[in-house]
Amino acid sequence: MFEYLDRSLFYKIHLGYRSEWLDSFFMLVSSSCNFNVFPLFVVAVWILFRKKSAFEVLVVYFLSGSVQFLLAWMISRPRPSYLLDAFPMIPLYNDMSFPSGHATSAFAVSFYISSCMFKNGYRNLSYLPFAWAFLVGYSRIYIGVHYPVDVLLGSVLGAVLAFLMLKHLLGDKFFVYVR
Repeated sequence: MFEYLDRSLFYKIHLGYRSEWLDSFFMLVSSSCNFNVFPLFVVAVWILFRKKSAFEVLVVYFLSGSVQFLLAWMISRPRPSYLLDAFPMIPLYNDMSFPSGHATSAFAVSFYISSCMFKNGYRNLSYLPFAWAFLVGYSRIYIGVHYPVDVLLGSVLGAVLAFLMLKHLLGDKFFVYVR
């Protein structure tokens, strides 16, 4: 039953409404979390906040990616590209699908950047990193390389890892800081 729901939702997103501009848009959004594009986020955090925050974003990114890779290697869930009627829009470099590395990293970094924004007086804009992370996760299903559950649990994993890192860095100040 659960697998049926996961696949059904995958098909609705991946094979549902398609257009060239959506294909291009979601390919761009998906690539925004790639290792070769990520330094732009670090530079933005460095400019907007401080050097220490930029280093911490790097740590969050690599920590979340490492934990995700270990889980994916242990679980080894095949990607939806093994389904006969799935058409991934990018070449796949591995067969591991669960959890989504892009979703894990995007939500970890978003959680951290959002907390920096909140702390530095950008409270009204602190939801924007999560909007980007949501689009990254959705794009991974749209382009046909992840099931919805891969993205959902990758998102939760990333947010939890960033929360734990912030809690570790800020200690007791964390709960004062989020009020």
